[in-house]
Amino acid sequence: MWLSFAGGVGLLFSLTLFICSWPLRLIISGCVLVIPYLMFLLATRSYHKKEAAHIAQKPFACIRVVWAAILNHHMEYPSSLNHFFHYNNDELELWPQAKLLKWIDKAAIIESTLGQEAQEKAGRLCDVRMVQETKYILKMVPVWSCFIVFGLVLSTANTLSSFEGIKLESANQFLIYLILIQSLARGLVSSKLSPLCLLSNWFPKAKLKKNMMRIWGGMVISILYSAIAWWVEVHRLHIFDKYHSFSHHHYDYDISLPMSIWWLAPQYLLLGLMEGLATEGLEHFTNDDEHLSRSMKTFLSAINVFVITGIGSALNILCIYSNKKLFHLTLSDSRLDLYYKYFTMYVTPLNCVYLMMISIFIYGGSEVAQVNEALGIDTAQVNQESMPETTVPDATSLAC
Repeated sequence: MWLSFAGGVGLLFSLTLFICSWPLRLIISGCVLVIPYLMFLLATRSYHKKEAAHIAQKPFACIRVVWAAILNHHMEYPSSLNHFFHYNNDELELWPQAKLLKWIDKAAIIESTLGQEAQEKAGRLCDVRMVQETKYILKMVPVWSCFIVFGLVLSTANTLSSFEGIKLESANQFLIYLILIQSLARGLVSSKLSPLCLLSNWFPKAKLKKNMMRIWGGMVISILYSAIAWWVEVHRLHIFDKYHSFSHHHYDYDISLPMSIWWLAPQYLLLGLMEGLATEGLEHFTNDDEHLSRSMKTFLSAINVFVITGIGSALNILCIYSNKKLFHLTLSDSRLDLYYKYFTMYVTPLNCVYLMMISIFIYGGSEVAQVNEALGIDTAQVNQESMPETTVPDATSLAC
């Protein structure tokens, strides 16, 4: 919340710099960066420091857990909680409960024929916490795979939208306003004052659907962004051809095209909305669980950034390179309209499939538990109350 507010204030302050010359802009920007940095250094001793989250070993821990589960595949599932290594709960199946991942629980089973130390040295025993974290990471793989195409759309938008904007009329004065629209839209849908957050606070049952609605909205808006970007680029090329045909001199590519930069306003608005909805929805969906430790939440956040930003940027480079015939030295000579056309045709069906996958994943066998958790109902207590009452025979009845 405070970071979004600071970013908005910074953008508003930067609007005043466009009336200054470039040397004065650089001097003011340098002072704005240096002064807060010095204030931060002077107050470092008064900050409350937290221990750093150790996340470097988590990828290797996942490999170790999976390998131990493979080595213990022949073992039967235990009938007692004492057979699990370092387990302090009262449920026989380890969290998170998923049928396809139940076999990973065998990595934490203590083998009776071997000692714990010998089993650990052989790589066949892991503690319950490592097994639970590995199961949660593997459970999130389908959701992360759904965000690969979204990351591609986001990277393409951030790359090409600004490149289009600098070639339009009055770009030096008004491009910053489009970036401000993008930032405000992203901050509005990701803050606690957004309609989805307010709805989840008023209605507890809506809390479990809030993150899914954010992810849905972000992916649907990414489809709209591709279509609108295609339409705007067709309009830009039409104006370019018209201006070039009526011009009596050779067209100078350094001159801005006589097209208002506000044609890109819908793209920047949708870009901010889809980034705020989908990324914030994924962040809350992966980290909103009381079973997760702080280091695990940090690790999951890093994976979210890697999937959306890292893999999305890599795919963007591959897509542009594979369609390099559409790109030339100048934007006017490039066929960006065809690129957006193919891009929209490929992204739309994939996002529809991913929306279906996310729905199945979220609602598959976990809706009742999430509803009980959102309403504050103890699941174990509900299960205990729903069990039929059994009468224990006393000694007199046995004697009879």
